[in-house]
Amino acid sequence: MKMKFNTIKIVFVFLTAVLFGLTFGNPRKSDYIGSDKCLSCHNESHPEICREWENTSMHLVIKEVSDDEDIPGDFTVNSVFKREDVKFRIGLNSGRNAYIGSDFKVFPLEWRERDAVWKKRSSSDASVTCFGCHTTGYFVSSKEFVELGVGCEACHGPGKKHAGSDKKIGTIVNPEKLSRDRNLMICGQCHSFGYDHSGVYRFPVVCAGIDSSTGEKILTPFQPGDDLTTAFEDKKAKPTETGHAYSLLIQTPEYYSKQLCTDCHAAHGKSGNPAMLIDASNGTCLKCHKNPMKDLAVYSEADKKLCWECHKYAHTH
Repeated sequence: MKMKFNTIKIVFVFLTAVLFGLTFGNPRKSDYIGSDKCLSCHNESHPEICREWENTSMHLVIKEVSDDEDIPGDFTVNSVFKREDVKFRIGLNSGRNAYIGSDFKVFPLEWRERDAVWKKRSSSDASVTCFGCHTTGYFVSSKEFVELGVGCEACHGPGKKHAGSDKKIGTIVNPEKLSRDRNLMICGQCHSFGYDHSGVYRFPVVCAGIDSSTGEKILTPFQPGDDLTTAFEDKKAKPTETGHAYSLLIQTPEYYSKQLCTDCHAAHGKSGNPAMLIDASNGTCLKCHKNPMKDLAVYSEADKKLCWECHKYAHTH
């Protein structure tokens, strides 16, 4: 009888440990501290990086719109939705502005600043298409996020342990310390074309097990440094599709070279251009795109002298 009791006890402890790991071994919202907390220390240790990052397109890619804010778009000719219906704006500095309502629905029109016109776009549910990449620490089950925009923890992982530890090294993800594949996957978590493995979400979602109390799946954000393929299925983007540079990269021979996204793009911002290029001159682009760009004058946007001046509108890289 005693042996049977001990067996039951061991099984109970094992199951408890498993359930504890499934429930608490993966990131919770409380594991995130937000970029403001990161900046409270790193503004002193890395002031230039912090200053540049705060002005990047990634950080400012989505914004909650205040009631009295003047946002791009002629709403006097827009019969689909009104200015007061807008809760979030996506597209700062991109030339293309999409708008989301308080119900998380993306409106079926976007404002093109260059031509000053509304263009049709597909309507969608931002909670399954947008927020996984346009926010940091987005939990799909509760539709809650830690902060708007691509914050520090989107690329470095939850910062609670790092902030609360005297031993800083090893308590946060440093992309430079990762293998090349895992380094690229940090960018690839958003700059890809595909779905999570459930086929529902247009961004990576990790299934961390089953909640013992509800029987529902425990779904958590993808963590930098992990294997992206465990949370996302790439659907092989076409060159004409936008914002999917990682999907295109892994289809090309160049993927097997030593090239990194950060060879051309400054992860924390640097030059102030929307593409976050390390060098905003055409030399950066021409390292790979020499043949199609022999003569800029043949293009209709001949008044534009820099590649990114046109491509920021097309989102083609």
